[in-house]
Amino acid sequence: MKTKKLLGVTFILVGLGLVMWTGVAGWNRQAFSSVGLREREMGLSSPGTPLQAATPPLWQTEPLIPTARLSSSPTSSQTLSPTSTFKPEAMALLPSASTSILTVKQRFGVGVPRLPIEAGVLEELGVGWYLAWRVLETPPRPGGIEFWQMIRVGKEAFHPDKATIQRTARGNPGATWVIGNEPNVRWQDNVTPARYAEWYHDL
Repeated sequence: MKTKKLLGVTFILVGLGLVMWTGVAGWNRQAFSSVGLREREMGLSSPGTPLQAATPPLWQTEPLIPTARLSSSPTSSQTLSPTSTFKPEAMALLPSASTSILTVKQRFGVGVPRLPIEAGVLEELGVGWYLAWRVLETPPRPGGIEFWQMIRVGKEAFHPDKATIQRTARGNPGATWVIGNEPNVRWQDNVTPARYAEWYHDL
């Protein structure tokens, strides 16, 4: 008796399920038919044209995590090839060690505010010249190092006097002479560009 009741309840549930499924399917067919009828009335489609499924929303097609998309047919513009900009003829314009007027050692020097200077220090530094922010008639030259003469300039005069400069130049032929020490700095020589040009011309 219980088995018969259980079978009866099962058949009823299956029947209700079939009725509901049939109703939903019929409603879908009616809805799609109504859409197709409206499209034909508005001239969007012709009789016999199969209905196209609606485009899914963007949130269903775009991935939640940004993903690189590779093209299935890459074009030549996507392929980069390096190009060389090196011009060998430009190297001929650069001075070489054999054509430079200065040796490697002559390119480096130091300032020495207090004399004398030790030869060992100069040799260790590897410098080729030094200056002392002044003119020296007989500058110390330990190890054959060069001494750069410097004439200080001012608004009214230069130092040392002209006779000392001439005598020093004769006693040190080929020496390097520096005119002025930071002439544009107030705490140093402090002269105008026009005044410095006059001293540079005269000296």
